[in-house]
Amino acid sequence: MTRSLALLGGLSIPVFSSANNVNTTIAARDNDAFFVAESGMLGYDDHFFLGGIYAPGNIGKYESEITSFRQTHKYRSIISFRSSDQYKLAICKDLLDWFFQQNELVFWVGNFPSQHKRGVADAASGWQVSLEKCQHYQTLTAKQAASKRCEVKSKMTSAYGPSPYFSAAFQAQTGMAYQAIDTRASQLIQLADLMLGCVVATAHGQLANPVKVEIVTHLQQLLGGTIPTSNYTHPRFRAL
Repeated sequence: MTRSLALLGGLSIPVFSSANNVNTTIAARDNDAFFVAESGMLGYDDHFFLGGIYAPGNIGKYESEITSFRQTHKYRSIISFRSSDQYKLAICKDLLDWFFQQNELVFWVGNFPSQHKRGVADAASGWQVSLEKCQHYQTLTAKQAASKRCEVKSKMTSAYGPSPYFSAAFQAQTGMAYQAIDTRASQLIQLADLMLGCVVATAHGQLANPVKVEIVTHLQQLLGGTIPTSNYTHPRFRAL
């Protein structure tokens, strides 16, 4: 199923590719963008993780290159750390290698303690938690996204996405356009989700599945032996 995805300030054209069974999206105005995945329930879990790939334009180029890996590996499923599919192992390793060979892409990750709690006495409102999420997104993107042309494209966490009020508050608070999109519509969001999953699994020590262990180990090797969760700077990987 295809769906129309409206980019703020530009036209978006949905394209279905039968070669990989994944929707891609071509933006008429190719702004800088952060492709962000989330881990944890803000307001309920003690920690909330954000991981995003920053791309300074050329979005279509990067999406096409990742799609070519799909065609080479004949892999049609969504790329996600959550999956234990053994057939994703080869393409995940190749994509991580490809990412570290790019001169412009940067993965940013932040581990944020929940400031407002739900489900407890004097619990925070849902709107307070939403505003806190805006703050965390702003913290994640602030050091890289100096341009107001930057857009944030987030992994859609429900069929309906965030409310229009959240999108408006996000833009007012951060100065950047916000768009929640279906994971299938962006190869870069899928790659961000894979890399974030490696960080979260390392932070929590949840490394039992052999497929996930091998992917995490491969990323560790690319980073020189460890996956940091804070205070780390690498040309391609930065942890707040």
